[in-house]
Amino acid sequence: WDKKEVRQAVADDRIEPWYQPIVCRANGRYAGAEVLARWKLPDGQMRPPAAFLDTVEALGLLDAMMENMLRRAFVEARQHVESGALDYLSINVSPSQFNRGWAVNRLPDLLAESAFPSHALVVEITETALLHDIDRTRTMLAALTDSGMRIAIDDFGVGYSNFSLLRQLPLDILKLDRTLICDIEDD
Repeated sequence: WDKKEVRQAVADDRIEPWYQPIVCRANGRYAGAEVLARWKLPDGQMRPPAAFLDTVEALGLLDAMMENMLRRAFVEARQHVESGALDYLSINVSPSQFNRGWAVNRLPDLLAESAFPSHALVVEITETALLHDIDRTRTMLAALTDSGMRIAIDDFGVGYSNFSLLRQLPLDILKLDRTLICDIEDD
């Protein structure tokens, strides 16, 4: 995509939250939803994040895009959490955002603005984002959990797959990369 088009899409708030349901396998109930970015084109077609996120990040617009999208998502999901229809909302934080401290610095404010309960937010971080500076990582994760948020490691197994590292961090959810489990029945 043309950088100008991507820049305009972010400015016009055309990158929208889409929700992937998370279903409890035991009872079939919707337990939560993961917020995913979708770019709505003028003709109504939707573009997946792989088509534009790298450009958004290269242009330095990732924080603005995420904040606009999460403001909408938190307001839209709050009623479902309050009614008990959903237990939580899950969001992905990029490695660059995590390492710059964006999650610690901005998520509490965004939650407060929308009155979305922090205990109903799961912050997903990739394994590689955690390896930058383990002491700083531990401090940032503790700040998020102290605010009531839960932490998930996404795509575990893509990077170094360090189980001893996991024991040192305040984690609630471990999402295994499919490459670790795709042949589980046969191997």
